[in-house]
Amino acid sequence: MTDLTEERLGPERATETLELVQQIAPLLRGKPREVQSAALADLLARWLAGHLDTESTEATHRLRSELLAQHMALVVSLIQPNEQMILETIARKAH
Repeated sequence: MTDLTEERLGPERATETLELVQQIAPLLRGKPREVQSAALADLLARWLAGHLDTESTEATHRLRSELLAQHMALVVSLIQPNEQMILETIARKAH
């Protein structure tokens, strides 16, 4: 888990997030990148589809756009710390 996750969610939600990531990651590991991408895209689409305003298509669009922008900003902010964890794992295995 990255420090960014804990800063954004607090320790309890960060722990819950880490546990969920640890359950999901093995399901994706070793799959072709296009399969991983499609699976993650479908999960994201399902998450966004669940956020709607049944009285306003416009409000639904605004909400989903805002959630997607926030989500993508979070993804981008997590790339570097995750890359660092991967590189550290590779370095440990090399020794």
